[in-house]
Parts: sequence; structure tokens; C-alpha cells
Amino acid sequence: GFAEGLQIGGKAGEDEGHRLGQVQGSKVGSEVGFYKGFASAWHNILLKDSSEKHKKKLKVLSQLLELIDGFPLQEPQDPSLQEKMEAMRAKYKQVSIVFNMFSFFS
Repeated sequence: GFAEGLQIGGKAGEDEGHRLGQVQGSKVGSEVGFYKGFASAWHNILLKDSSEKHKKKLKVLSQLLELIDGFPLQEPQDPSLQEKMEAMRAKYKQVSIVFNMFSFFS
């Protein structure tokens, strides 16, 4: 009766939590991957032009890349994960402003 229902409900909740974790993890991974690809590509492009006009862009791109490199992708239980994700999003918004473009992830 009750004990059996509790066991079945617990298993169902665990399975649902696992699926939800996979979905959320995939979303975070996609977002971080987008930021890394965007920042890396533009950083490499702008490094080829040694003029001073790209100095600010290179600076914010470097800062974003540092945040990405410090992100705990392999540690989903890291207590600072959410805080680091918010910092990365804020830096990407700053990059979007410096590049005068609309944000894809906002």
C-alpha cells in the first residue's frame, strides 16, 4: 500500500529530476558553447588587425573568454555555477553593446 506507493513515487520523481537535469544541462552547455564560439571567433579576427580601434572590443572579448574558461561545466553541483552563469550573461550583454548588435541569448 503506502510504502509501495512511496517507493514508486520516489522512483518516478528521481527519473523526472534526471530528465529535467539533462534538459537544463543541455541548455546551459549550448549557451556557454555559443558564447565561447562567438568570443573566440571575434577575438581571433580582431587580433589580426593591430589598430587601436579594436582595443575595447578585444578587452571585453578577453574578459568573456576568461569567464567561460572559469565556468564549472564538469561540476554541475558547484555552488557558484549560477553566479558565474549570470556574470557570463552580463559580460555577453556588454560585448553586444560594444559590438552594437542584438543579443541571441538574452
